[in-house]
Amino acid sequence: MIKNIIIFSFFILVGFVGKAQTNLDSLWNVWEDDTKLDTVRLEALYQFNSLGYMHSNPSRAVLVANKGFDFAKEKRKYAYCVNFIIQKGRLSILHSEFDDANRYFKKGMEISDSINYSFGYFNSYFNIGTVFFRRGEFEKAIRNFEKCLDLTTNEKVPEFKEGRAGVFLNLGAVYANMGKLDVALDYFSASIVVFKEMGKKKHVAGIYNNMGVIAKAKANYELAIIYFNKSLAINKELNIPKEICNGYLNLGGIYYILGKEAKAFEYYNKGLKLAKESQNKGVELKLYSNLATLYSARGDNQKAINYYKLLIKSYIKNKDLDDLAIIYKSIGSVYENQSENKIALGYYLKALDISKEIKNMKILSNTYGGIASIYLKNKNYKKAFDFYRKSIATQRKNNLKEDMVATLVNLSEAYIEYLNVDSSSIEINKEIDSREIEMNRSFMIAEVENMLEESLSISLKSGGKDIQVRILLGMGKLALEKRELNKALKKGESAYKLSLELNEVQLRMNVSNFLYMRYKESKSYKKAFEMQEVYIKFRDSLQNKENQKALIQYEYRSQYEKQAAADSIEYLKAKKIKEVQIAKQEAELKSKRMQQYALFGGLGLVVLFALFMLKKNKQIQQQKKEIEIQKNVAEEQQQIAENQKIEIAQQHEELEEVYEDLTDSIRYAKRLQASMLPPFETLNKISENNFILFLPKDVVSGDFYWSEHKNDVQFLAVADSTGHGVPGAMVSVVCSSALNRSVKEFGITEPSKLLDKTRELVVETFAKSGEEIKDGMDISLCAFKDGKVFFSGANNPLWIVRRTKFLTKEQKEERSSVIGIDFSLIEYKGDRQSISLLDEMCDFSQQEIELKEGDNLYLFSDGYADQFGGENGKKYKYRPFKRLLIEIQDKSMNEQYLILNETFSNWKRDLEQVDDVCVIGINFKES
Repeated sequence: MIKNIIIFSFFILVGFVGKAQTNLDSLWNVWEDDTKLDTVRLEALYQFNSLGYMHSNPSRAVLVANKGFDFAKEKRKYAYCVNFIIQKGRLSILHSEFDDANRYFKKGMEISDSINYSFGYFNSYFNIGTVFFRRGEFEKAIRNFEKCLDLTTNEKVPEFKEGRAGVFLNLGAVYANMGKLDVALDYFSASIVVFKEMGKKKHVAGIYNNMGVIAKAKANYELAIIYFNKSLAINKELNIPKEICNGYLNLGGIYYILGKEAKAFEYYNKGLKLAKESQNKGVELKLYSNLATLYSARGDNQKAINYYKLLIKSYIKNKDLDDLAIIYKSIGSVYENQSENKIALGYYLKALDISKEIKNMKILSNTYGGIASIYLKNKNYKKAFDFYRKSIATQRKNNLKEDMVATLVNLSEAYIEYLNVDSSSIEINKEIDSREIEMNRSFMIAEVENMLEESLSISLKSGGKDIQVRILLGMGKLALEKRELNKALKKGESAYKLSLELNEVQLRMNVSNFLYMRYKESKSYKKAFEMQEVYIKFRDSLQNKENQKALIQYEYRSQYEKQAAADSIEYLKAKKIKEVQIAKQEAELKSKRMQQYALFGGLGLVVLFALFMLKKNKQIQQQKKEIEIQKNVAEEQQQIAENQKIEIAQQHEELEEVYEDLTDSIRYAKRLQASMLPPFETLNKISENNFILFLPKDVVSGDFYWSEHKNDVQFLAVADSTGHGVPGAMVSVVCSSALNRSVKEFGITEPSKLLDKTRELVVETFAKSGEEIKDGMDISLCAFKDGKVFFSGANNPLWIVRRTKFLTKEQKEERSSVIGIDFSLIEYKGDRQSISLLDEMCDFSQQEIELKEGDNLYLFSDGYADQFGGENGKKYKYRPFKRLLIEIQDKSMNEQYLILNETFSNWKRDLEQVDDVCVIGINFKES
């Protein structure tokens, strides 16, 4: 999710805006004056509440809104009834009472509808969209904002103009939070055009800031600098110190990412100076934090810690526990980087206690990771694994996917290190048992493999190339553990190729060293020599960098020590003389006391020693008896444990064999099913613009797609066989074979007759078992010929997205159609019967469809729409699926594939996939 993106709060003062008075006392006086017109009084009260109590005294604002509503209702000024109801809804938003807010807005909509008050209708939709945005229900927010746009299309009044710009801005914010950054930039650009026309410079500055945040998220740092500078220039012109400070903060952050530390210091220090002058404590603290990070990166750890400690005082004073936990974690990281692990652990534990108290799961999970890192450095593997697992469990439960990727990779690297612990380490670290390592080796390798696969899948969506390099390198090391040298080389080469896009010296050094060693093992000496040169180059570069950092640290430490010495030298001179005089007097007194203490102390010790020896002798006799008993018990328990270990080892071996056999069988089944599916190029015979989204629930799938060519007819189908996994795959093989036979053996080219024959063959196949089996499939089947498509379906439909201008009146009025401004979706239903043994079986029907240029055809199984997910764990359903397809019609088929895949993944979240998914899209262009 993109942070720091502002959302427009629709707060236009409707009614007699030209006569508005800005002085709150004057507005209240107008309201109190019953000689004024009712509309003038209501307008004054509305503006008084909006400008005064709404943000300063929300409780009183509710009372004023109620008073205004009652008066407006009494005087039958229903537009103002709407305005005051919406005020109450906005107050509910401020208190995060979203259900109450929506009730107020819907009530406002009902009244607006009854009096044909278009602005009230717009305002209600707008604020409902804002509620859904705040709740993270982005699709619903988009639908409401788009309704606002429809309402403002033909309106020319200033309120609607500003409202339209606000809608563009909010749509940009929604798409930014959905990760659709290019779409967000388009909407932000559209809003800037309108706000510039209206002279709303402050809004324009805020939007440029949003665009800078998005450019930064896309790693387009040059563009981010341009946007942040534009925002900064406007805020300087308007003289808004807080926003100027934020501009310096943003620019400093970009230059820090680019490694331009001098520039980063320049902007941070400018911001800090202005923040102090304008008494902007919030930004001042942010700048202290960023400066601390920058000093730590430069090696000036003492100054970094000093800044952090300034923040600690402020956060403790203001009880900012979230920020306090972050600072303790940051200080721990500084000490960890200095290899002062004991001190680092102390700060991590402080952060852990606070994050547990405030239930901040992100800080908690990251702190678990920091603690794990400390234990790993101390070779305490069991505790390291334990804390890494705690971190992953917290991240998985709270959907912190990007954080989870890094932790999965850290844990997998720790496992690989653990697997390669040498004998000397085993002797030192009593927690590690070499027999235990060997016994769990295969299970640990499987666990690491799963972790790396999962982290790679997530990182490919988030685009973190540095973490992808580490994952690929981990896969290479894991392949070595499995003695798969060729695979290790391939993974290493992939990691190296990707690392060339990064400026990460340590990563490139690690990858090149890995490849150098592998090439040497495979006797590819030329490549090994080349990679060794690359490794040495990066190693020397890193060494120089470390030496430079150490020199900077030494200089900073020397300066600090010199300053400390200079500050204390005068004090020491004055203190020395007095200390000498006092010491002389104390020495004389001490000598006398020591003589007395020695005499009495000696006598006391003799007595105590005698008593101690007597008691000790009794204890020794008792302990001898207890030790004999414990020794016998321990020997018996040891024998039991040895027997159990042998038994467990045997069970593990048997389980491994069963697991490997089962896995091999399923993988072989997957290869068989893959060979059954037509190659991707087959679709190019129909249209070169196409995609196939195929996501089996398990290794093998009950869904399949099928394509065949007969004479001048090209067939295409998506089928959903009964079940999923291995049973579903077996049914799909039978059904696919029946389709092939119907075309090749029986020469059928009409889709309806092809389905009739296929059903006959499927029923005949299952009848051979001697039992009544009703397994089969649902299917959408198309035959393409001469610019037309002939469609027949068993339970499953065909969807065509077409330009709205080409639709017939009947198509627009059809309930299953979804009509949009530029594009609309038409549904061609299949017959309500499946390809299986039924009590009543009718012949399948067929529809002939004339295609239009630019039509997009979609065939699919029910897995996409039936997937549970979202915030409430509900089904995605077909209506949103249709709307999604309409929304992405301006995209290429490849882009549509990526959007559908990403939307499905985002909707599913961490829930289990409920069924196989297959969606095929084809773009038709008339020849």
